Amino acid sequence: MNKALLDTMVGQVIRVDRGGPNAAVGKLLKAGNDYFVLLTKKDGVILYTTHHVKSITLDSKDQGASSVTVPEGLEGLFDEDNLKGVLCKIGRRWVKINPEKLEGVLNEVCDDYLTIIFKEEIIYVSMFHLRNIIISGTSSSGEENNEESDNNESENSSGGRRRRRR
Repeated sequence: MNKALLDTMVGQVIRVDRGGPNAAVGKLLKAGNDYFVLLTKKDGVILYTTHHVKSITLDSKDQGASSVTVPEGLEGLFDEDNLKGVLCKIGRRWVKINPEKLEGVLNEVCDDYLTIIFKEEIIYVSMFHLRNIIISGTSSSGEENNEESDNNESENSSGGRRRRRR
């Protein structure tokens, strides 16, 4: 997909790919030279690399993600024309990469690879093999996010009720 075509679709609801793990429906926010930004109800902000996208469907009836808003703190991140520039701006945010949902804190962005930190691991990911990147809305460490969700799950598993002693 080229930038000129994608520029004509900015602001509209599109479907990326027809199915499979990379497929998503959302509002096209920005088209860069080698990437585009999709805002979805399910995953929030997703960056797609254009060279891995097989198809884009534009459906005038499909308004599923038109009411979704960009999470706070992400508004100015997509001013760059290339993916590397956007990834450098993202900084230390929690990301999920590709259909495998490789996740962690984006640490470093180089010409050929980027690094993700997950717990005690440093993961090197080839820039060429990036398909999509889901960006967390907050700029905090993933371990804090995991701890919060673990705490919420333990509270939810008890039904949120506390027994009173008599």
